[in-house]
Amino acid sequence: LMFQCNVPDVAGTFQLALVQPYTAGIPVGGARRINKDLRLNRVKAVPRGDSIFVPLKSFI
Repeated sequence: LMFQCNVPDVAGTFQLALVQPYTAGIPVGGARRINKDLRLNRVKAVPRGDSIFVPLKSFI
């Protein structure tokens, strides 16, 4: 999720990204055939408390 934030009394706007980490916590036997055929990995979201805001200027 990317957005801009304008803070009064601060020059300019901040462009931020909300980064939500994912983990490959799905059991090995739980993969469906299409996942194996297409070589896709199933992932699940980590609790939202682990999410962080990152300034877009820090991305290369």
